[in-house]
Amino acid sequence: DLREISHSETLLINEAQDKLRDSNNKIFKFGFGQSPFSPPDLAIASLKAHASEHDYLPVAGLQECRVAVAKAHAGYRDNISSNDVVIAPGSKMIIYAVMACYRNATVLLPQPSWVSYAPQASLLNHDVQLIPTSFDAQWKINAESLNIACQSAQGNSPLILVLNYPGNPTGMTYTREELASLADAARQNNVLIISDEIYAWLNHDNQHASIAEFYPEGTFITTGLSKWCGAGGWRLGTGIFPLNASKEFKVTYNGIASETYSTTAAPVQFAATDIYNNMDKLLPFIDAQRKILKGLSQVIVNDLKNANVRIHAPNGGFYIFPDFSNYKHQLINKGIDTAEKFCVELLNQKGVAMLPASAFGFDASHFYTRMCYVDFDGSAAINAYQNGAELNDAFYAEYTPSVTGGIRALCDYLQSL
Repeated sequence: DLREISHSETLLINEAQDKLRDSNNKIFKFGFGQSPFSPPDLAIASLKAHASEHDYLPVAGLQECRVAVAKAHAGYRDNISSNDVVIAPGSKMIIYAVMACYRNATVLLPQPSWVSYAPQASLLNHDVQLIPTSFDAQWKINAESLNIACQSAQGNSPLILVLNYPGNPTGMTYTREELASLADAARQNNVLIISDEIYAWLNHDNQHASIAEFYPEGTFITTGLSKWCGAGGWRLGTGIFPLNASKEFKVTYNGIASETYSTTAAPVQFAATDIYNNMDKLLPFIDAQRKILKGLSQVIVNDLKNANVRIHAPNGGFYIFPDFSNYKHQLINKGIDTAEKFCVELLNQKGVAMLPASAFGFDASHFYTRMCYVDFDGSAAINAYQNGAELNDAFYAEYTPSVTGGIRALCDYLQSL
């Protein structure tokens, strides 16, 4: 009598990619969203220096780390204090714990959304309601669609919106005007927003704004080290409670944390403290990532558009969400009538590994996929860029060959249809 739960599609594709690559097959890995960049020297040195730290730390996190996190995110909204901050083994755990604070809730998710939000809500027996988006809307919800979703929610259960921007799987983000409008709708409907801003500092133009600025009383921010610091395996996530969050909310959250993950690895928390306290020294490292990722995304988007693929240039992170519907008839004539079959075909024929839209809340018949452009040596790319290399086609051919080669392989397949 086991609970039915799917395994994370992103983790499964990563394992499948590695198995195929281990079999000496040429695989272009577009399936798993791990930063291609290594943690900066400052972070590595600090982790080594604190390797001997072995005590259990407070459930909410090391106080010095919470102070540093509050300081580093001061621009997200007014009056962030260390008492608003929690530290956990990854932001994924924080999102789950916030949902778990509620006995019965309706979790509102943009369609598409990251693969783990809906399963997390289902594990807690929450209702899940998808908010439709479209290619023309850049895969973003708006105040009208949020209002409709809130009004159609069943019963009087609490409403939780999980909003991720720049987004996985689309790479798109929201303007300040769009965030302000969404905030008004959320306030009118008494929605708690879990604002997953893990890719915020990889906004390609360094223009990220948090919805907490417009809806401070109802926004729980999550972020961490995994994406901008290249430290996914370190498992350090941070959460920032809404402004004036009730004592009961914080007690409930910390109670759940204490009975599940207990605390985050001590050496990592001490290292994170040094990282967040030295953000000024890390700005060149972050800026180099933004510029390299933005330039690479432009190369990819141009190639796909030239191949008659519908695609938006991403605003941040390292994902794209192409629409292959212009090839739908040709694919169906080959017996390929779902995005999942399309992904299997590309993997078998060209070694191109990516995820179908069905992993992100869409019906299988939609020919959308998610692609992560991270299969390259980020450290080598940053070193070359910081030593004067220009971010042009020659740069990406040399430093991101698996990414550019995979896009060529994909376009070659489309041309053959």
